[in-house]
Amino acid sequence: MSTDPDNDDVDDDLANKSDAELQTELLRRMKRAGDSARVRHDQVFQLDMDNLSAAPDDPLLQIGYALVPQLPGHWDDVLLDLTSAADDVRTMAMVRMQEEGDEPPDNRIHFFSDLTEPALALRRSTYEPNGRGAWYTAMIRLARDGTITAKFEFDLPPFGLWGPNEVALVSRDQELYPRDPARLPRWHPAR
Repeated sequence: MSTDPDNDDVDDDLANKSDAELQTELLRRMKRAGDSARVRHDQVFQLDMDNLSAAPDDPLLQIGYALVPQLPGHWDDVLLDLTSAADDVRTMAMVRMQEEGDEPPDNRIHFFSDLTEPALALRRSTYEPNGRGAWYTAMIRLARDGTITAKFEFDLPPFGLWGPNEVALVSRDQELYPRDPARLPRWHPAR
């Protein structure tokens, strides 16, 4: 069984969870990241929804432009959970659909595997070399009008589910994105 540093009674695999359980997990991560998360540059970024082939330099915008073509046609907004250590990036997104008639919006869970490069670029661009290091979780919200924002969590463990591979990734992450030892969270294997 995988081990979560905060909870030893966690499901072994997200793939075995129902949509409702996945949505609950995503909302739990959002709440957990809340107060200690940092807003990217305290700014709201904007995608040019009329030019989805744009090639911006900013990694957050790159994620947005890579995400839009993969979304269902009637999406309204997306909450993307990126979690990373070393060069491993895992994604889970909750896509809220536009209302159709009298039906309520439909929440859907999606997994995107081709966001690795822009996600790693985003980690590099937000790395704080003299202290906090790199974030472990980024919560990115993309609205249909192209508005995109991000919050970063530097102190809670990545991935949610832990096993030997995750411990090795977090240890390697400390080599790639060193933190001041005094800033390492108590759960960190390098502490």
